[in-house]
Amino acid sequence: MNGELIKIMIKNILKRNQTNQDLDIQLMSDPKKVISLLKQYNYKILFLDLKMPEVSGFQILDMIDKNPILKERYNKKIVIITALANDSEVFKLQNYNSVLEIVFKPLDMEGIAVVLGKIMT
Repeated sequence: MNGELIKIMIKNILKRNQTNQDLDIQLMSDPKKVISLLKQYNYKILFLDLKMPEVSGFQILDMIDKNPILKERYNKKIVIITALANDSEVFKLQNYNSVLEIVFKPLDMEGIAVVLGKIMT
């Protein structure tokens, strides 16, 4: 599932639940720019794929973890999206304070709605 479909799915869930319909949703297709954007903006939630070109989701989590400001800002605000996580990766993800949830592909509306509900309340 590509980023545009995820964006549409999130907007539909928010509209259905009448939750903050003016939420600005940004897609970041260049993982190398993610850290600079995370420093610049204070996102309410971040959906992060583990498998990306050039920079992995784990590398981004490590960068957040090593930066005290980002570590505090994104505590329990990152949702990991993955199709390929094995047991050791899931165990490793549990050590990051920033990770709220792990969502496995293929994504579905109800799974995303539950995750959004945890953050938007």
